[in-house]
Formats: sequence, structure tokens, C-alpha cells
Amino acid sequence: MIGTVSLDDTYSEKLTDENKMGDSITFFIEDVEFRRKIVKKEKIPFPENILHPEKIGIVEIKNSKSNYLLLEDYRKAHLKNNYLGTAFFGILALLMFILGMKVLQHQNKYEGLKN
Repeated sequence: MIGTVSLDDTYSEKLTDENKMGDSITFFIEDVEFRRKIVKKEKIPFPENILHPEKIGIVEIKNSKSNYLLLEDYRKAHLKNNYLGTAFFGILALLMFILGMKVLQHQNKYEGLKN
């Protein structure tokens, strides 16, 4: 199963329009993916072995006429994904911090009423 974040940046319409049955398309994958999922020389680490052990990340897609996914597009997509993940977890951490402060204030107020 082919699947990565960068497939959204692939010119998939151009890929399907230009290529017909029998045409040769080259898919480039990372060396680590090749060793782990194709040759199976290395063990797939946790949590990847549970979440998506069957997906192989495509780095480049091309044929003799066109490039459908370039390494630069792949890197941009993963960098964008990292930024989104960092922003999401940063906001989540801020919310948890604020919630923790409110809980502490409530506990201190409750303990003040007990005394």
C-alpha cells in the first residue's frame, strides 16, 4: 500500500492521464523503508509496526517524460506536517497548563474554606 503525506503534492491527475497500461513508472522509496518493508531485513519499530506496517512512503515518482513527485515536494510536505503537529501539540500543552492552573486555584480556594 502506497501512502505518505507527500502523495497530496503528487500531480496524480497528470500521472493517470499521461500513463497507460504497459508504461513504465519509477517509484523511489527511502532506503529504510526498503530494508524494513520490502526486503524485511530490519524490524519495523513501534508504533509504526502497529499503525501502518503495510504503507510504503514514496519519495519520488517519475517516468521518462515527466516528474510527478519530486524529492523537494516530499520534503516540503513533511516539513509542513511537522509544523502542524508542533502547533497542535503546543496548543494542547497550553490548554493543559491553563487547566492545571485552574484546578490548583480551585483546590487552594477549597482548602482555604476548610481551615
